[in-house]
Amino acid sequence: MSNSTTDQPARGTKADEARSAGAHIVGGIELADGIVSGKHDATTILCSAALIRAITPKLGRVLGPRGLMPSGRRWTVTDDFVGDLRRLSVTTE
Repeated sequence: MSNSTTDQPARGTKADEARSAGAHIVGGIELADGIVSGKHDATTILCSAALIRAITPKLGRVLGPRGLMPSGRRWTVTDDFVGDLRRLSVTTE
C-alpha cells in the first residue's frame, strides 16, 4: 500500500501513517472495483474496522475464496496500520 493508484488519493492521518509504514496501495471503498476487476493484485489486504462492513458485500465473494478477505481472526481488520504493516513485513522477510 505506498501511493494510491486512484485519481483521488486517500487522505487523512491513517492514510498518511499507512503510506509511511510502507503500504503499497492506500484507499477505501473506491478501490473495490479495482480489486474485483483484478487491477489491484494483492497478497495481503488490511482494512479498518470502520470499513469492513462497507467492503464485505462487494468483496466477500471475490476475496473470500482466495483467502484474502480481511478478518479479525487473521489480524487483517485493524486500526493500527503502522503496527500491523511492521508485523507483516517482519514475518515475510
